[in-house]
Amino acid sequence: MARRYAITQQALIEQLVVREDERILAGIEPDSAQWRAYFSNPSLRSNDGDRYMKNSPTTITKEQRQP
Repeated sequence: MARRYAITQQALIEQLVVREDERILAGIEPDSAQWRAYFSNPSLRSNDGDRYMKNSPTTITKEQRQP
């Protein structure tokens, strides 16, 4: 599939993850129990990413994502 779109496998996977995350978040009310549960789960895989993420904001609004 990555070859078909002329991108790396990593880029393809990253795009799929971001789209799925946005789909999930679109169905969750901010500051709800589901929202808190979604963001309180530890990462499934970590290369010190958990330590980095603790010092970073956990949510970004659509307005903040747009240039």
